[in-house]
Amino acid sequence: MKHVYDAGQILPVRPPVVRAAVHWSPLTEGRGGHRGPADVHTSVLLLDARGLLAAERDAVGPERAGDDSGGVRRLPKRRHRDGVMDAVELRPGLLPAAVRRVILAVSADGAPFGASGSLQLTLWDVENDLPVTARPVTSGGEDHTTLVCGELWRDGPGWEFRAVRRGLAGGPAELAAAHRTAADATGPP
Repeated sequence: MKHVYDAGQILPVRPPVVRAAVHWSPLTEGRGGHRGPADVHTSVLLLDARGLLAAERDAVGPERAGDDSGGVRRLPKRRHRDGVMDAVELRPGLLPAAVRRVILAVSADGAPFGASGSLQLTLWDVENDLPVTARPVTSGGEDHTTLVCGELWRDGPGWEFRAVRRGLAGGPAELAAAHRTAADATGPP
């Protein structure tokens, strides 16, 4: 497994099925309480060569179980003693040729991330049940409710993973709006 710590680091992704799992362990406060968000959710944006969503269905999150191609599928959230794991399974070979980039993000439910505990993104080779990479995800801002933690993009016939660290205060709506065309953002007249 290769640890990718710095934003911008690049790693080839060769497995046909990759699981992107976000592990969140909240910071606890006295009597079993915790600080920060009540929950976290992973989301995926499928972008074209312009870096835009071709359609709303190309955004996969808690309200959408997967994309139309079968290339992205949400997995059931798993709670454990130390926190939560929320994951998506990616089959890059099934994604339409028009999809050039895949953004992996995590959003906070109920409060900004701030100093809310530890977050880690792990990419798994599903066929061999081996981790490909793991990286801590940090906010960089007290008011961030969505964090872009990585992206995959087409590199010829294959895919590569790039570590990203970008926080957004406006949550998933701000992230999606940043990748819509002007016509999509304004809606019908």
